[in-house]
Amino acid sequence: MKTSILLIITLLSTIPTAADTYVWEDYDDFSESSLDSTKWGIITFNGGIEPYHQDGSLILSSNGQDLDAVSQNESEWNELVADYKQWGDPEVFYVIRDTDIVGVEASILMPAGTTNGTFFDLSFHEVDSSGQELTSRGIGIGLSQENGNTKIVMESEGETFTEEPISANLGQMYSVSIIRRGDMCSIFLNEEQVGQISFFNFQPNLISLSAYNENQQGFAVEADNVRVLRRANATTVDGSVLILSSTDGVSETLSFENGTFTSTFIDPEEGSMVNANQTYILDQNSDNNFKITLSDGDTYKFDSKSNSGTLVDYENGVVDESGSWNFSFIRHDWKDYDDFSGTSLDTGKWDICKWDGGEFPVLDGGKLKFTGQPNSSSSVNVATSAMLAVSSDASVGDPTSQSPHSILEFKESQNLEGIELTFSIPSGVPNQMGFGLYAVNYQAMFNSQSDSEEESAILFNMDLWADNSLAATLEFDAKDPTTGVEQGIDKSISFDSSYQVSFIRGDSQIFFYMNGDLIGEFPYSDVGEHFIVRAMNEINQPFTVYLDHVRVLRRSQASTEPDPVTVVSDPNGQPVVVQVGDEYKWNDTLDGVTLWGVWEDSEDGWIGATVAYENGVQKASIGITDQLSNNLEVNHPYIIDENGMVKVTEDTAFQYYQVTAVESGVIVTADDSSFPLSDTSRFFTTRAAAEEYYYSKVNPKSWIWFDHYPWVYSEEEGDWLYFYPSGGTLMYWSNKGQAWRQFN
Repeated sequence: MKTSILLIITLLSTIPTAADTYVWEDYDDFSESSLDSTKWGIITFNGGIEPYHQDGSLILSSNGQDLDAVSQNESEWNELVADYKQWGDPEVFYVIRDTDIVGVEASILMPAGTTNGTFFDLSFHEVDSSGQELTSRGIGIGLSQENGNTKIVMESEGETFTEEPISANLGQMYSVSIIRRGDMCSIFLNEEQVGQISFFNFQPNLISLSAYNENQQGFAVEADNVRVLRRANATTVDGSVLILSSTDGVSETLSFENGTFTSTFIDPEEGSMVNANQTYILDQNSDNNFKITLSDGDTYKFDSKSNSGTLVDYENGVVDESGSWNFSFIRHDWKDYDDFSGTSLDTGKWDICKWDGGEFPVLDGGKLKFTGQPNSSSSVNVATSAMLAVSSDASVGDPTSQSPHSILEFKESQNLEGIELTFSIPSGVPNQMGFGLYAVNYQAMFNSQSDSEEESAILFNMDLWADNSLAATLEFDAKDPTTGVEQGIDKSISFDSSYQVSFIRGDSQIFFYMNGDLIGEFPYSDVGEHFIVRAMNEINQPFTVYLDHVRVLRRSQASTEPDPVTVVSDPNGQPVVVQVGDEYKWNDTLDGVTLWGVWEDSEDGWIGATVAYENGVQKASIGITDQLSNNLEVNHPYIIDENGMVKVTEDTAFQYYQVTAVESGVIVTADDSSFPLSDTSRFFTTRAAAEEYYYSKVNPKSWIWFDHYPWVYSEEEGDWLYFYPSGGTLMYWSNKGQAWRQFN
């Protein structure tokens, strides 16, 4: 049998090494009415017919041998055509016109009734003419129809290759691909690796789809959905962090930047393993599905609709079942937060504070400048009310210590899975100068019995510190959530040099990075902390430092997230709760909505409340009433955050309400001021429904409640009673006593 090859008209430059990252891209789906001559070249001889489009596919065909047929493009490839033409087979080559392809994929099909002796190939090939002899090397995969048997055949020329044929069927479409990384060529069938061969210094200059019949008979085969693989310096997953977890406790964090990624794999029994600067092949199959393939063949598949995936582990080209695992994942994306290029500080993003000679941070030449001067006072100056928590208890640094402080707080600290800062510490700073990012637990600070509120409040920090004018240190410290013991890593740094520092939080770990390199990892638990940038001098000396370019890591939203469907409306028809896929979320605004809430308090028992949303403010009073009372328990700004939760800004913390279920129009929520949200409440869109639920929970004296509420029968009193709420009290009418009484 003659070896058929796949040809590409391309004189490739130096072959990229295995250190490169690659991305699959669509090349041609043959949906147009004519061939694209900018992408393809054509070679035909011995009766091969020029390929054509039919019903969105490419047809390569022949009516049988015709030695008098005029060859197409024979002059371009005299040596090649002469070599193959001598066999007398009708043949068609559809040749890719490109110069930087390292992989190619196509869907191929032989229809029912294909004649024996038909071959249909996809190949890489290196063709070199030496005198009158044609020498070539190459590798291909294709369909063959011989003696009534249909097979997937893999062949090479110039190197020994012994892969066995794979049974196939006529009328079935197969996806075949070849990937070349350096001198190693890997062959895939329906996305599974089925062959691999190494060519030393392999320089392919031809890639093509080709078809012929060695019995000189007619044929018509079909190709579709051609894709090509190219080298890339960046990919669409750059700037994202994928946190993988499994039911057996194994987890992995994949952090993508600049066309490479760092993997942190954690096994509960064997500890953690970090692999940095890994390259990969990215295959974005659709908006919701993508996969990455590593140089050793390991493949991660991701389904963004179900947030699940599979890792297939290869050892020496064979699947290792013990290393393969299924996972669920959460994707977070880095987003630019502030580059300080504006003319004024964005008060929608930041709160600021100062004391003891510290100044408010100010913009200065595209950076944020923090300054301070010696001061003997202990006064606190807060620019915005959200900083009252810091000013009242000095969460990082004690105002009475006479240490000048300049503070910047993230206004939206919650739901951030990571923060990245670029900052520097200049030469000539005084001793005991510090500048860094801190995670502060205000609740722990308020509840602390410790003499040092700062020690109880700080959960972790990334801090540039100058103990003296000759040396500086970058400190990464985190407090163990179980033991409270602080752990840390110190890195020596230089003055007047910028450093990019960041943290990423996993399910139970925090990871610290410096200039993109993983520095350390520690146990960690999210408690709804707040994040601040602090500049200070511990011994009351002046300072000046700069902050530049801040990014934050947020949970990403699926690009094809389904449209929200309203599942709860108020009596006026205004949406209250929507369903997005399998998740419930509050409508993007609740202004104009009144709800009635019922929940059980550990101290006060069952409580009913009236809640109204007006002009971005949540207002609430105790009691199930038609209107709010004058004695408001809550009167705070609210938003619907990016996760669809109600987020209320209270005096010292945030209060969250997350819809967890909708039961016959009743809104069930998890709510609390820190995560995980541990309290449960129910909200009703009518007062009557709230009262019915409330009084069913405070059911008095063994009364039997009948369907015709509000009449009830009390066995203890032997009386029918009729209930009527009035103002903030509940009155009932005694049928036996014929009198109204107040229910206690």
